[in-house]
Amino acid sequence: MSKDASQPDSNSTGYPRWQSVLGIFGVPLLLATIAVICLAEPEQPWASPTLVSPLGTDEFGRDVLSTAIIAAGLSLLKGLAMMSATLILGLLAAEIITLSRSSALSEAIRMLARVVESIPIVLWVFIVVIVMKDHRMVVAGVAFTLVVLPSAITIIAGELLRLRHTPFIEAAYLLGVPEKRVLVRYILPKAGAVLFPFAIQILGGAVAVDGAVGVIGLGSRVDLDLGVFLIRGKENFLLHPQILLIAIVMYAAIYLYLIKLPRLWGRGNGAWALR
Repeated sequence: MSKDASQPDSNSTGYPRWQSVLGIFGVPLLLATIAVICLAEPEQPWASPTLVSPLGTDEFGRDVLSTAIIAAGLSLLKGLAMMSATLILGLLAAEIITLSRSSALSEAIRMLARVVESIPIVLWVFIVVIVMKDHRMVVAGVAFTLVVLPSAITIIAGELLRLRHTPFIEAAYLLGVPEKRVLVRYILPKAGAVLFPFAIQILGGAVAVDGAVGVIGLGSRVDLDLGVFLIRGKENFLLHPQILLIAIVMYAAIYLYLIKLPRLWGRGNGAWALR
């Protein structure tokens, strides 16, 4: 197969598809790296704002702005880990289901997804985290991934099955193109129109759940966690409102960033024709 000259892999604005993927993984890493480099040693607790620390310090003597940026980066990184695990496991399971053509297995996954979705995801995560208090970060991530996985398998399997029945993919099979190449080279790029927005949805949910776990007080007060920032900000709002305000600003920035990401994919959504 070759690239269709009339429909290039990137549009005239210069946003190839890989830049949308880089946008997901690059921004959190950049935020965390910059904040860690700029993070100063702990100073006097509740120090007044200065040019170096425009929001002052918190009760632990940490610069409020730097720690908030680190918390935002870490929240995104944890969300990325949950999203990646969900999509990878979902893709592997969906590939097995579509290739096996087992209607019984597909129906079992759909039923499981309906049962899991009948209870809010955050409640499932709370139950698991409360029962297994040790290693809260890992437990919350695993719980979120397992709860979202049945729905992910159903959605991914449906999209893979739909694409395999298109003339484009059927022609590739008739030409003897190996299954691995068909999946990686032709099916997955075309599935991006569905999988990329779904991945952003998972990422947004993961960030929200991670913050909710911190808000209910299951984490340590010194954690660099936006959820912990929210509860500490509420407790100190009258005397030190900057804690709560910066946490809200960081959450707003994260979700504005997530809203913008699907547009990058749309700009770089190229078309491919049979070689």
